Amino acid sequence: MPDYAVRPCLFEPGVRRTVESVRESADEAFQGMIAIASQGCSYYAALVTTGPARGRVVYISMDGGEPFFVEDADLAAWYERWLDELLAGFKHFWFGRYMPGTEESFAAAARRPDSPRRFDALRAMGQLPALGDDTREVVALRVNDDDASVRGAALWLVKQFSLARSIETHVRHALGDPDPGVRETALEALAATDLPWDRDARAALADTESSVVTGALRLLDKAELLQERDLLPLLESSQPSIRAAAKWPARKLPSVKAFDITLAQLRSAGDDSHRSHLQTLTAQCRHGVLDDERLTMLFELARERIATGGDEPETAAVAALAALARTRDDAFESLLAVTKHVDPFLRFEAAHALGELGRVEAMPALRELAGDPAMPRANSRSTAWSVGENARKAIAKIQERS
Repeated sequence: MPDYAVRPCLFEPGVRRTVESVRESADEAFQGMIAIASQGCSYYAALVTTGPARGRVVYISMDGGEPFFVEDADLAAWYERWLDELLAGFKHFWFGRYMPGTEESFAAAARRPDSPRRFDALRAMGQLPALGDDTREVVALRVNDDDASVRGAALWLVKQFSLARSIETHVRHALGDPDPGVRETALEALAATDLPWDRDARAALADTESSVVTGALRLLDKAELLQERDLLPLLESSQPSIRAAAKWPARKLPSVKAFDITLAQLRSAGDDSHRSHLQTLTAQCRHGVLDDERLTMLFELARERIATGGDEPETAAVAALAALARTRDDAFESLLAVTKHVDPFLRFEAAHALGELGRVEAMPALRELAGDPAMPRANSRSTAWSVGENARKAIAKIQERS
C-alpha cells in the first residue's frame, strides 16, 4: 500500500490551488496529510504531515474545491481553541472557519477604521452568544465603514443580535447605500426588530438591483404583509429572477389579476416554465376567486398540457385537474382518463389526486391501477413506490372516508 502520508503535501497556505488542478498531475491529491475528523458528507479535517505547512490543520473536500487552512499554528492550538470556544459558549458552525480569538480581541481588531482584519473580526463576532456594550459600540462604528464588505458584515451582526433600535438612524441610512448587498442586509436588520420596516421594504421593491427586490419580497411575504399591489408589478418584471421569486407568493395571495398575468406569460412565445405557471394558476383556482370563464381556460390548458407535455411529465396539469374536479364533473372525468395515460408519472399523480378527492366514483379506475407495477423514473426525480401501490393507498383513503 503506498505510503501517502510521507509524500510531499501538494497544498500550502497562501497558495490558491484546487483539488481538481492537483489531480491532473498527481495520483493522490491529498498526499502528505492524514484525515483526523469527518465534517459530514465529503468534508474532512486533515493534519498536514509534510512540507511547509507540516503540523497545520486543513479542511478538505473529497469532491474538489480549494482546501482551507485554519489559522491555528498546529494541531494542539487548533484543539485547544475548540475547547476554549466551547467553554465560552461560541456558536459553532464549521469550527475554525473564522478568525481565532475572544470577544475582546475581536472588538480591538475591528475598532480601528484602518485595521486590515476588521472584516474578519466582525465575521468572527457572529459566533459569540451575546455582544457586550464595548463590542456593540464597535459594530455601530463599522456600519459606517469606508469598505462595503465591512459595512455589510457589521449590519449582519446588527441583524443577528437585533441591534437596530440602538442605531436606527445609521441602519436606515444604509438602506440607500451604493452597495446592493449592504442595502439588502440593512433591510433585514430592520425587519429583525420591532421597528417599522414594511414601508422601507415596499420602497425596496423598486430597487434597481434584483437581489434587493427579491430580498424585500421574501421579507414581506414571510411577515404576511405582502399585498396585491406589491406583487403584480413583480410578476410582470423584465428581470426573470424577480418574476421567478414572485411566483411563490402569487400562489398564496388570492388574485384574479395574478391569474391573468401568469396565463398570459405561459402563452407567450419562448416562455417554457409551464409547470411553475400551472402551479400558480392552480393555486388561484383553489382560492376560489376565478369565474367560470377562467376556470374553463385552466381546464382546457391542463388537458392540452397532458396531451402535449413533451419529454417532461406534466404532473402540474394533473394537479390542476384535481383542483377543478372539486366543482367540475368534466375535470373529474378527465382525471379518471389520466389513469390510463401512457406516462407512469401521470398515472401515479392521478391515483394520488383521486384519493385526495375521496369520491367513490373513482374506485373502478383505481382498482384497475392497483396492479400497475410501473415505478416512474426520470433524470430529475423518481417515486418511492409503484403506481399500483399509490392506487391502493388512494383506495384505502376513500374507503376510510365512506
